[in-house]
Amino acid sequence: MALAITMLIVATALSPSSFLTRLLEVRVVAGLGIISYSVYIWQQLLLSPFVKEPSLWQRFPINICLAVAVGWLSYRFYEKKFLEYKVRFMPAKQWDRS
Repeated sequence: MALAITMLIVATALSPSSFLTRLLEVRVVAGLGIISYSVYIWQQLLLSPFVKEPSLWQRFPINICLAVAVGWLSYRFYEKKFLEYKVRFMPAKQWDRS
């Protein structure tokens, strides 16, 4: 899996006009990429494959929809605020090495 992901990253970097690169730039896919960390954090509560009798909110496809919705809410109202602080406290010329 790690090798396949590495190959996909290299392929998109080497061919920026490929179908795969254009697919990753679609607004919905890019949006999922932005909230992916928040979805990753919340998915443990919502995607419980080892529960013998999952609640309604833990059943497919409701759990997927809830994981994305909660991930978006978490990004929008929590994570984004901390990202704004990061920019505020970052040195002005941190990336300028000339």
